[in-house]
Amino acid sequence: SRKRRNSGRLTWTSIWSGIGEVFDKSKENMPKALSRKEPKKGSTLTIGDLSAVVEKDLGRGSYGVVLLLSADAAQQDDEVTDDVVAWKVQTPSGCLALEFTILKKLERRIRPHVRGKIPFPLPKAFVEFSDGGLLAMTAGSRTGLNLIDLSNVYKLSGEGSIPELLVMHYTERMLNHIETLHWHGKILHCDV
Repeated sequence: SRKRRNSGRLTWTSIWSGIGEVFDKSKENMPKALSRKEPKKGSTLTIGDLSAVVEKDLGRGSYGVVLLLSADAAQQDDEVTDDVVAWKVQTPSGCLALEFTILKKLERRIRPHVRGKIPFPLPKAFVEFSDGGLLAMTAGSRTGLNLIDLSNVYKLSGEGSIPELLVMHYTERMLNHIETLHWHGKILHCDV
């Protein structure tokens, strides 16, 4: 059975605290605020009545960007449960719909007690525009720090490389994620 696509009005709550809804805006262009080149740390993204502050650019690729966003204080309401959310914005939308579907499957297959130990992003919303798409999901952390940031901290502090014990810790975490993805999620990650 096919899921019904929501062609209704995008609201703050539907994107920010969504429960995995799909919005069909394929007759509309992606808002300029989501342009791949524009969002900078501290800037405010506004889409209709939606408004969020860019906390960090988590990564960029050939087709898009992943941003860590925080709720604009004026936009928050009782239904907003997360203070930070990750948005993957891509032009064209390409495989974003597939990524959304995979995240929905993982949410269903990986039990909450397992997800509590090994967090995976949970899908909040997928919006398809005529020239791109937006995938909103829970953020992996409130800071958006990653292993490259950790490496840079050690280099800039003059300590050199990351200590072996810390490397072992993060290697174990990554392997646990992959094992959970394969064993509990029943999804084979081929890009490892």
